[in-house]
Amino acid sequence: MADIDILKKHSMPIAKARKAAQQVAEQLQTEYGLSYEWDADVLTFKKTGISGTLKLVPKKVEISITLGLLLRVFKEPMRLEIQKNLDAIFD
Repeated sequence: MADIDILKKHSMPIAKARKAAQQVAEQLQTEYGLSYEWDADVLTFKKTGISGTLKLVPKKVEISITLGLLLRVFKEPMRLEIQKNLDAIFD
């Protein structure tokens, strides 16, 4: 079960949404040192203590993140920051 689940609706064509999701992936890698890989329209990212997926489906993005025990303390601030970034990138 994920600790953080976010659903973001958007109106982008899938190709543009994929570019936006790539921007999210690069931001995660730069800011947090997470590694990532694509499998079709699913981006998987991970680092010790955190793992998750970003799924592109028509007209929405679904993010699920599992946090390690030590990071669960930061669950709500992380969720808010991720939501803010998604709003900026996918609007």
